Amino acid sequence: MVYKKTQVFQVPKKIEVRRVDEDRYGKAGRGVYATKKIKAGEVIEECPIIRCPEDSILPPISYYTFQWKPTYTKWGGEKKVAAMVLGYGSLYNHCSVPNADVQYKNDDCQLVVALDDIEPDEEVVIDYRSPYVFPEENEWELEQ
Repeated sequence: MVYKKTQVFQVPKKIEVRRVDEDRYGKAGRGVYATKKIKAGEVIEECPIIRCPEDSILPPISYYTFQWKPTYTKWGGEKKVAAMVLGYGSLYNHCSVPNADVQYKNDDCQLVVALDDIEPDEEVVIDYRSPYVFPEENEWELEQ
Protein backbone atom coordinates (compact mmCIF):
# COMPACT_ATOMS: atom_id res chain seq x y z
CA MET A 1 0.00 0.00 0.00
CA VAL A 2 1.31 3.47 -0.87
CA TYR A 3 0.49 6.40 1.41
CA LYS A 4 0.23 9.90 0.05
CA LYS A 5 2.32 12.42 2.01
CA THR A 6 0.23 15.39 3.00
CA GLN A 7 1.66 18.16 5.13
CA VAL A 8 -0.68 18.91 8.00
CA PHE A 9 1.54 21.00 10.24
CA GLN A 10 4.44 23.38 9.80
CA VAL A 11 6.01 25.57 12.47
CA PRO A 12 6.14 29.14 11.15
CA LYS A 13 9.56 30.75 10.85
CA LYS A 14 8.25 34.09 12.16
CA ILE A 15 7.94 32.88 15.79
CA GLU A 16 9.94 30.86 18.29
CA VAL A 17 9.64 29.68 21.89
CA ARG A 18 12.00 31.17 24.45
CA ARG A 19 12.57 30.71 28.16
CA VAL A 20 11.08 33.49 30.25
CA ASP A 21 12.94 34.13 33.51
CA GLU A 22 10.15 36.37 34.79
CA ASP A 23 7.05 37.52 32.97
CA ARG A 24 4.74 40.48 33.66
CA TYR A 25 3.16 38.51 36.53
CA GLY A 26 6.48 37.51 38.15
CA LYS A 27 6.34 33.92 36.90
CA ALA A 28 8.95 31.97 34.94
CA GLY A 29 8.34 29.56 32.07
CA ARG A 30 8.13 29.82 28.30
CA GLY A 31 6.82 32.38 25.86
CA VAL A 32 6.28 32.75 22.12
CA TYR A 33 8.32 35.55 20.49
CA ALA A 34 8.37 37.10 17.04
CA THR A 35 11.56 36.51 15.06
CA LYS A 36 10.55 38.98 12.34
CA LYS A 37 7.94 41.73 12.00
CA ILE A 38 4.34 40.45 11.98
CA LYS A 39 1.66 42.77 10.58
CA ALA A 40 -1.74 43.33 12.18
CA GLY A 41 -4.29 40.90 10.74
CA GLU A 42 -1.63 38.36 9.74
CA VAL A 43 -2.14 34.72 10.72
CA ILE A 44 0.79 33.93 13.01
CA GLU A 45 0.14 30.21 13.34
CA GLU A 46 -2.37 27.47 12.50
CA CYS A 47 -2.51 25.06 15.43
CA PRO A 48 -4.01 21.56 15.17
CA ILE A 49 -6.25 20.59 18.10
CA ILE A 50 -6.53 17.18 19.77
CA ARG A 51 -9.47 16.54 22.09
CA CYS A 52 -9.71 13.86 24.78
CA PRO A 53 -11.50 13.18 28.10
CA GLU A 54 -10.35 15.73 30.67
CA ASP A 55 -9.73 13.08 33.34
CA SER A 56 -7.29 11.21 31.06
CA ILE A 57 -4.69 14.00 31.14
CA LEU A 58 -2.30 14.21 34.07
CA PRO A 59 0.21 16.88 35.14
CA PRO A 60 2.42 18.28 33.76
CA ILE A 61 0.61 17.92 30.41
CA SER A 62 -2.67 19.11 31.98
CA TYR A 63 -1.07 22.54 32.60
CA TYR A 64 -1.07 23.09 28.82
CA THR A 65 -4.61 21.97 27.99
CA PHE A 66 -7.83 23.95 27.72
CA GLN A 67 -11.40 23.17 28.69
CA TRP A 68 -13.46 22.28 25.64
CA LYS A 69 -17.17 21.97 24.97
CA PRO A 70 -18.48 18.99 26.97
CA THR A 71 -19.77 15.92 25.17
CA TYR A 72 -22.79 13.94 26.24
CA THR A 73 -22.99 10.20 26.76
CA LYS A 74 -25.82 8.08 25.40
CA TRP A 75 -27.14 7.90 28.99
CA GLY A 76 -27.51 11.67 29.16
CA GLY A 77 -24.45 12.30 31.30
CA GLU A 78 -21.92 15.02 30.61
CA LYS A 79 -18.26 14.20 29.98
CA LYS A 80 -15.69 16.97 30.37
CA VAL A 81 -13.37 17.35 27.41
CA ALA A 82 -9.88 18.85 27.27
CA ALA A 83 -8.12 20.21 24.21
CA MET A 84 -4.41 20.06 23.57
CA VAL A 85 -3.43 22.72 21.07
CA LEU A 86 -0.38 21.61 19.12
CA GLY A 87 2.36 23.71 17.59
CA TYR A 88 3.03 26.61 19.94
CA GLY A 89 -0.70 27.00 20.64
CA SER A 90 -0.51 25.97 24.30
CA LEU A 91 2.55 28.14 25.00
CA TYR A 92 1.19 31.64 24.35
CA ASN A 93 1.10 33.63 27.58
CA HIS A 94 -1.80 35.72 28.87
CA CYS A 95 -1.95 39.49 28.79
CA SER A 96 -5.01 41.64 29.44
CA VAL A 97 -3.80 43.89 26.58
CA PRO A 98 -2.93 41.25 23.96
CA ASN A 99 -1.23 41.75 20.60
CA ALA A 100 -2.77 38.55 19.17
CA ASP A 101 -6.10 36.72 19.30
CA VAL A 102 -7.28 33.15 18.89
CA GLN A 103 -9.87 32.26 16.26
CA TYR A 104 -11.20 28.87 15.24
CA LYS A 105 -10.85 27.71 11.66
CA ASN A 106 -12.85 24.58 12.64
CA ASP A 107 -13.04 22.13 15.56
CA ASP A 108 -9.65 20.72 14.60
CA CYS A 109 -7.67 23.93 14.01
CA GLN A 110 -7.05 27.15 15.93
CA LEU A 111 -5.61 30.29 14.32
CA VAL A 112 -3.46 32.82 16.17
CA VAL A 113 -3.91 36.21 14.48
CA ALA A 114 -2.00 39.45 15.14
CA LEU A 115 -4.18 42.28 16.48
CA ASP A 116 -1.36 44.82 16.18
CA ASP A 117 1.97 44.99 14.40
CA ILE A 118 4.41 42.84 16.39
CA GLU A 119 8.10 43.70 16.27
CA PRO A 120 10.98 41.19 16.26
CA ASP A 121 11.85 40.00 19.81
CA GLU A 122 8.40 41.08 21.09
CA GLU A 123 6.42 38.43 22.96
CA VAL A 124 3.20 37.30 21.26
CA VAL A 125 0.48 37.25 23.93
CA ILE A 126 -3.24 36.44 23.95
CA ASP A 127 -6.05 37.23 26.37
CA TYR A 128 -7.18 33.96 27.95
CA ARG A 129 -10.56 35.60 28.60
CA SER A 130 -11.22 35.91 24.86
CA PRO A 131 -14.45 34.18 23.84
CA TYR A 132 -12.41 32.29 21.24
CA VAL A 133 -10.07 30.74 23.80
CA PHE A 134 -12.90 29.26 25.89
CA PRO A 135 -15.94 29.53 23.61
CA GLU A 136 -18.44 27.95 26.03
CA GLU A 137 -17.33 29.23 29.43
CA ASN A 138 -15.82 32.66 29.69
CA GLU A 139 -17.04 34.00 33.00
CA TRP A 140 -14.01 33.48 35.21
CA GLU A 141 -11.50 36.19 36.08
CA LEU A 142 -7.75 36.10 35.82
CA GLU A 143 -5.40 38.01 38.05
CA GLN A 144 -4.34 41.16 36.23
